[in-house]
Amino acid sequence: MEYGFELADGHQNMNGLLKFGIFKNLELRLANNPFERDSGVTGLSDSGLGFKWRVVRQKGNVPTISLLYTASAPTATQGLGTGEFGHSIQLLFSKDFGKHHFDVNEGPQFVGRPRGGLDRNYFTSLSYSHPITEKLGWTGELAGFSKTNANTPASMVILGALTYTLRPRLVLDAGAFVTVYGNQPRMVGLFGFTYAISDLYHFHAQRRPAN
Repeated sequence: MEYGFELADGHQNMNGLLKFGIFKNLELRLANNPFERDSGVTGLSDSGLGFKWRVVRQKGNVPTISLLYTASAPTATQGLGTGEFGHSIQLLFSKDFGKHHFDVNEGPQFVGRPRGGLDRNYFTSLSYSHPITEKLGWTGELAGFSKTNANTPASMVILGALTYTLRPRLVLDAGAFVTVYGNQPRMVGLFGFTYAISDLYHFHAQRRPAN
């Protein structure tokens, strides 16, 4: 379970992501913003349902390669969402070099038009993370979307954040991102948490009777 908050001038939201590892290399994902406020308008945001499939596990010089698919549903109120169905596909590349961790994500996003059809953009992100102490770490990211349509130009942000492992199952994070260009607030503060609710498979294995 991952929940976070964004705070900026004229913009605040609460965003959530629930993940369930159904198999060793496959997880199901449900994303939703239960609260969003833009320019004084408050309501819900769109929801996303999808999966992440690890195709290749990191080995030697080969990075971990995963496929992420998300279908978005127009659940937003007060005109805060797209008002149409859409979906996105991303390729995720992750590689560890000792304590240095790198991620590269790339893929198209298809956004529904009010009168039918789909607009398309491309999402790209480059991120790096490294521990500072046993519990404290930091991460930096450069991310952005290409132009979607005449009303939604390209955007790019630079993010920096600290993470703190309060417990093995609970990680806190806080940071900010600065908009380099695009129709977004100039600076956005963020904080949130990641919590591992339970290892259901381990619990099931403990209860399983011996043969």
